[in-house]
Amino acid sequence: MFRAGSNFAASTIGSTGNVDLSRLSIKPNIVGTVNLSATSEYKILKTSEQQLFSGVSAVGPVTLDYKVVMAENAWNAGSYTTSLFLTNVAPPSISLNVIVPAFITINSTFAPASLILRITGLDNYRTGGGISTNNTFDYYTTLPTTVSIKSDSNFSFTTTTPKITDPSVISEQLSASLTSPSGKGLSPVTLSPTDKPLSIAAGIDITSNNLSSITTALAISAASLRNSFIQAGTYTLPITYTISKLGNAYAAGPVASGTITGAVKVEVPRLSEFVVPLNDINFNINTITAYKGGITVAMPDPIIISSTVPYNVSVKASGDFILSSGNTIPIGTVTIEGGMGQTGVSSLPLSITPQTIVASASPVIDRKIFLQYKIPASLTSNLLGKRAGIYQNSITFTFTAP
Repeated sequence: MFRAGSNFAASTIGSTGNVDLSRLSIKPNIVGTVNLSATSEYKILKTSEQQLFSGVSAVGPVTLDYKVVMAENAWNAGSYTTSLFLTNVAPPSISLNVIVPAFITINSTFAPASLILRITGLDNYRTGGGISTNNTFDYYTTLPTTVSIKSDSNFSFTTTTPKITDPSVISEQLSASLTSPSGKGLSPVTLSPTDKPLSIAAGIDITSNNLSSITTALAISAASLRNSFIQAGTYTLPITYTISKLGNAYAAGPVASGTITGAVKVEVPRLSEFVVPLNDINFNINTITAYKGGITVAMPDPIIISSTVPYNVSVKASGDFILSSGNTIPIGTVTIEGGMGQTGVSSLPLSITPQTIVASASPVIDRKIFLQYKIPASLTSNLLGKRAGIYQNSITFTFTAP
């Protein structure tokens, strides 16, 4: 017969209290010269007496096999002790010790090796936009743990599209947060070469089977996309997660941390949008002042341009300004130019040949270009002697991205 004492008591500072007897079972293997391994069965430890074996007539050493139940249990690092009492066996009691080592073992890696954050449209850059992805991995441990993250200082950049210069993007444009287990994450942190904690100070608890799973979110806000990720291409940042022992957990000495390394890639495709307002421009030349000093009329609304590659904008007119009766005003009488305070726009007389008014401009999101049309005082003479009426023309703007 045999029975156990009370539940396994934790005898190591830092472990988490008693362990139920049901986590361990025993069976007889050899009694004297009789081998029972093929016929005996494991029996779960209890405080009540149980039969260990019967029908055996033998004298000699007794060998017992012990089995620890791992499934569905969470084993905390430490030493656990109880007593085993035996009938008709000397000594009549022995001490049972279960020693759980302190360890952290990574069970998964980045798969694939890089996490992809992909721009899918220009709305990613606008209010309410941004991009994000999740990364889940797991690890075996007998310790409460903390999770931190670090990265290189800057994203590297490659592209096969036209560019003006390689963008320089610092790692702080990317943020990370711990989203699972629930309630264990801090507010999002920006990445840097210094390890930054993702988990709360109390750490992440040990779970059943001693297999912990965590999920992190990696994100770039719409504002950061506009600031740093406009040029089409691929931006790559190596990152490292570190799983460490919670500071006050057993054991007192150091325990090797686990690390998971990989990279985040931000993929920016060729995207463009060109919005030209359909407003009529009307010159009302009905005063002497207009003839003497010229006249300027601003477009009521701007042209709006978005492009992830360098671009050009050209303009042309359909021909001379024509009155319905056939009278004309020379096309070059009117100049198109940037509006008040507008930069990066050439001033050009209208022509039937396309002329570039915005040349080799850098990638941009929602750039507003204000334009105005002008008849300078030096050319108002082209209006003298013309029949009164409305002279019309059509203006065509063309956006090109090489």
